[in-house]
Amino acid sequence: MVLLAFFAKCYFNLKAPLLDDEVYYFIWSQRPDFGYPEHGPFLPWIYAVLSPVLGQSPFAVRFFGLFGMLMVSLSVFLFMKDRFGKTSAWLALFIYQVLPATYTLSIVSTIDTPMFIFGTFSLIFYSKGFFENKKFLYIGGFFLGIAALSKVSAIWLGIGMLFYVFISKKRKEYIKNLHIWLSFILATLIYSPFLLWNYFNDFPFFVTATKLLTRESSLESFFLF
Repeated sequence: MVLLAFFAKCYFNLKAPLLDDEVYYFIWSQRPDFGYPEHGPFLPWIYAVLSPVLGQSPFAVRFFGLFGMLMVSLSVFLFMKDRFGKTSAWLALFIYQVLPATYTLSIVSTIDTPMFIFGTFSLIFYSKGFFENKKFLYIGGFFLGIAALSKVSAIWLGIGMLFYVFISKKRKEYIKNLHIWLSFILATLIYSPFLLWNYFNDFPFFVTATKLLTRESSLESFFLF
């Protein structure tokens, strides 16, 4: 069933034309930079690396999402297998292949795709860092920074983990754990090129975000989107 879901995605990626957003983000990759008016630069960087090798077909543009989400599914499988056994691991793998959100991120390449991929890796390694070995916290911070560099919404993952530090029964231990704070600093440093780009370009991201928040909308336009 997992293989059938994967091959269905491959078929869609080969046959379906690119969406407007996919073309829009791909155009950004023709001029690699540390930031763009609406989002961070990580997805255009991926395109800039892959397109000379894979070309510019719909399948090439969606290649990272297809195989990136497969790697996420396999990582979740291993994570669940270590904790809850093979049955739970296979169930988790199948769910990750067919859930509407994860399925869509495999076949439509937007800035949400790398954010979700690296955000999930971040959560996995932070979990291992909190409960297994503190060295994993740095890997979690690394992936958190990349997720935020893909889309700023990923900072909510960091806020969520920070919230956990203060509400956990082990909060005294966690607050004194220097590795946790250093991992957050690492994530911030990885995200910093986008912040610096905004600073030197009159903060176009914040101007765009303000306009989006204040524009008129409706339920009809929301459901159409």
